[in-house]
Amino acid sequence: MVRPFAIFDMDGTLVDSMPYWSRLTEEYLESLQLPEANLLDLREHVAMMGLQESAEFFQMELGLEKTPEEIELEMGDLMDHHYQTDIPLRDGIRDYLEKLRDEGVSMCVVTLTPAPLAKMCLERLGIAEYFSFILSSDDVGVSTDRPEIFLQAAWEFGVYPPDVVVYDDAHYAARAAKEAGCFVVGIYEQTHAEQWPRMEQICDAVIESWQEAIEYL
Repeated sequence: MVRPFAIFDMDGTLVDSMPYWSRLTEEYLESLQLPEANLLDLREHVAMMGLQESAEFFQMELGLEKTPEEIELEMGDLMDHHYQTDIPLRDGIRDYLEKLRDEGVSMCVVTLTPAPLAKMCLERLGIAEYFSFILSSDDVGVSTDRPEIFLQAAWEFGVYPPDVVVYDDAHYAARAAKEAGCFVVGIYEQTHAEQWPRMEQICDAVIESWQEAIEYL
C-alpha cells in the first residue's frame, strides 16, 4: 500500500468534518431563531437537499430578504467558522502521517475546500507540516469527481500516477483517482456508510480506520 507519493482528501479523510456538513442546514435554521414547530417542518423538507437547493428553498419558503446566493454564503460562513475553531482530526491520522513521513513518503492534500481555508484548518490541527502542497478544486477548475485534479497533483509532485496512492472516503473521488491511474485506498466514513460496498469494488484497498492502516505499514 505504501507508495513514494501520497494524496490525501481532507473532509472525512483527514478531518472529521462530515457531521458538521450534515447538520449545516439545521444549524442555519437555528441561526434564524424560528419557532420550534417551524424548524421541525423545515428540517424534514431539506433533509435530502444540497446546499444550493436548500438556500433556494429557504429564500422562497421563509420569504427572506436575501438572494439564494447570499443565503448560501451565510451557510458557508458557518462552516468556515467550524474549520477555524472546532472540526477535529480523525482518530489515528497523526500517527499514520508520522509513519509515512518516516518512510520518506511525500504527501499533499487534494480537496473541495478552498486552499486557504484548508491550510488554516490543518495548521490549527497541527498537521499542515506533513504536506508539500494543498490543491483545491478551485485551483484546478474541476471537482474531485474528475481525474484531472489527481493528474495535476501527480504533475506537481513530478511523477506518474502509478507512483501515487490516493486516500479518500468518497466513491466519486475514488473512481476519479482510479481513472487517473493512481493506487486508491478507501477510508471508511460513517456519514458515507451506504457507499462502502461501492468503495470496496472501486478501491485497490480499503481500511476501516487509520489505526488499522498503521498495521499495514
